[in-house]
Amino acid sequence: MKLGRGDGFAKSTAGVSNPDEIALILGQHLSSLGFCGFCYAPTGRDGSIDPHTALYGSQTWGQDGSGEFSCWPTHYLLGARHVHDPMVKLLLASHGPVTWSGTADPRLHGLRQEAKRFGVGDAIGLPVRGTHDQCEAIAFAYLPGDDAAALDPDIDYLRLELAILQTHLRCRAVMEQRARTLPGTVLTSREREVFEWVARGRSNAEIAGLLNISERTVNFHIDNTRKKVKARNRMHALVELIIAGEIRPQPLNL
Repeated sequence: MKLGRGDGFAKSTAGVSNPDEIALILGQHLSSLGFCGFCYAPTGRDGSIDPHTALYGSQTWGQDGSGEFSCWPTHYLLGARHVHDPMVKLLLASHGPVTWSGTADPRLHGLRQEAKRFGVGDAIGLPVRGTHDQCEAIAFAYLPGDDAAALDPDIDYLRLELAILQTHLRCRAVMEQRARTLPGTVLTSREREVFEWVARGRSNAEIAGLLNISERTVNFHIDNTRKKVKARNRMHALVELIIAGEIRPQPLNL
């Protein structure tokens, strides 16, 4: 898909109702601007970030050796690095872009050294603010290089900011549409119990032990719920249930 310099990103996302497709288009767009990866995450009223409602992707793949996370945006969000990232608080209070290289906070040194193993040199963070000045989402765009590499001043910041804003508006429209189309209450009490543990990162076998039921029964409840919300897998179902307000997001215990 070829994107133009002007409103190409807006046109390419018009009518898109799948978050994975939005993430793919955003990744293509940012790659054309020289970025190697990105994170976009809606923020809660308390400024919290739920990794399972975020979009993220990368064109570079790290060698962190853990075997669990293959690229920096995944490592950053699902590895809960955002919890201790000083940039997040800066972005929640900011009205403009903030960069790693332009932030004099010693806590960033360790984060940047870690990101270097994934081929990331610098990052730019952008806040998306709502009509009541609340920070509704934050996004990071990553540049390849070593830990000393800084952002090129010739990067088209306007196109970057417009892409993030368009992503936010499209994702919000998708979430609002899904909240309207899902029934008010879709889960049985047992299905809710199962997905409350799914939200805490427990495996099907662990959930079976916690609820004193067989793993086969857990699989049945998950599959039944997945069909109700038209999800592809258990994590897709969890995201749909969180969007619909059926399940509350839970902090990851990593």
